[in-house]
Amino acid sequence: MRPAKEAFGRSRPYVTHTSDETCRPDLKKKLSPGSYPSGHTMRSWCVALTLTAVMPDLSEKILKEGYEIGESRWMCGPH
Repeated sequence: MRPAKEAFGRSRPYVTHTSDETCRPDLKKKLSPGSYPSGHTMRSWCVALTLTAVMPDLSEKILKEGYEIGESRWMCGPH
């Protein structure tokens, strides 16, 4: 993930668009400058895909949750 963030060099939205805000302004200084790809989204999607292999009968619910975690990162403002 780190090499991809360095290669793409995409700033976080609240850096590029100063009128935008994140739901966690207390973490602004702690967050890395890179926005893409999202490490949280990547990890949640990898876990979801792994779990669907183990529990295929729950795959629809698991994949929905993995997707929603990624969406929450976007909606919260860091990506």
